Amino acid sequence: YFFRQLAAQGVIVVALEHTDGTASRTVCDDKPLPFSPFLMPPNKQQSRRALELLSAVRALPRELADVADEDAVFFGGHSYGGPSAVVAGLTAERANKAVKGIILHDPAIALVGVNELPKAPTLTFTSEEYDANEVRAGTTFVCRGAMHGNFVDA
Repeated sequence: YFFRQLAAQGVIVVALEHTDGTASRTVCDDKPLPFSPFLMPPNKQQSRRALELLSAVRALPRELADVADEDAVFFGGHSYGGPSAVVAGLTAERANKAVKGIILHDPAIALVGVNELPKAPTLTFTSEEYDANEVRAGTTFVCRGAMHGNFVDA
């Protein structure tokens, strides 16, 4: 599990359970929100996930002021979270906020129409399934023998 390894090295990792219906399970307004991929239109889901990532970054310095570096932010995501990370990175850069990089795992960029990457370095890991569909974003590495579900950081 990639993000667990980063956390083990002292990197602050925030794993969000998005409230747009695409999380396997989350709580919204103190109520369980089950997996509901059609809870809202895809473009609204994409925007919601990106805004949630940006909101988490804004919250970090207040919560972890002694250890968090607001200028050393990476965005990352798996599957639908991949384009969310890209959109969050683009939005942050356009607001002149520092983005150190983007880390993607089998990003569903073609499904949601992402066709631009942030200026920050982008590193993508794909399964053989996504490689066969020519999913590429930034520097891309194919993980031989991996399947889409192998990237879930549960």
